[in-house]
Amino acid sequence: MSEMEEKRVFVTLPPEHTYKSGQQVNVVMRQSLGNLAVFLGYILPFILLLVTLISFIGMGLGEGVAGLFSLLILVPYYFILHKSKERLSRKFSFQIAPI
Repeated sequence: MSEMEEKRVFVTLPPEHTYKSGQQVNVVMRQSLGNLAVFLGYILPFILLLVTLISFIGMGLGEGVAGLFSLLILVPYYFILHKSKERLSRKFSFQIAPI
């Protein structure tokens, strides 16, 4: 069992739902969506950071400056990710299941 913490998420209810307010349920998401979330949040930014760092060092910039510019590259990435929040929230849907 994962964290026992109270969080608010929007879930899609099946048409035949019989859930009552306050009833304990499991909130579930497809495994592939979890993998996509890890890719967008951690793996892709790491690859972007690494590629830009190697590129800037290859262009002759010092390691410190190249590292700083590589970190600054992540600002627009996370800004775009934040602006795509509504579109991504439609893709990342949660369901509930009784315990």
